[in-house]
Amino acid sequence: MPDPDPFLIEPELWFGVLCEGFGTDDKGRITLERVFNTFYMEQPPPDSGLKPFAHFKAVLAVGFSHGVGEFSAEIQLKNVDGKTLSRRPQPWTFRVGPGEAAAATLADGVEHWFTEPGNYYYVVRLSPGDTEHRVRFEVAPRPAAAAQPSPQP
Repeated sequence: MPDPDPFLIEPELWFGVLCEGFGTDDKGRITLERVFNTFYMEQPPPDSGLKPFAHFKAVLAVGFSHGVGEFSAEIQLKNVDGKTLSRRPQPWTFRVGPGEAAAATLADGVEHWFTEPGNYYYVVRLSPGDTEHRVRFEVAPRPAAAAQPSPQP
């Protein structure tokens, strides 16, 4: 294994969220639309024979700031037991530092079908180095509608 680059400084996680939309304005400022951390299961009709499910479709937005060097990030969707459910086909690569960008941002569409409620993570593993960042979210049963008060005569 080659010696690590002595000028390499690992970037800091600036943000890691799931949202419904991502954009930048003409000044380069980031807009995250409808950020969330819980996604609800759908309950098919009882006579359908189908299990509850959640069709998860979102934007995974991750940003790193500061640091010096070229980095790659492997991104995987994992369950709470650490089992990999899916992975981004190619690592995300970026450069930060003097003469380069001061920050790097990835906004990538993610999609998965869930049949079990629970806690899940998008794991972002940086290299060189072995730093791991987790973007946690929950797939939960849909809450029952709040009881409406009876109208008073």
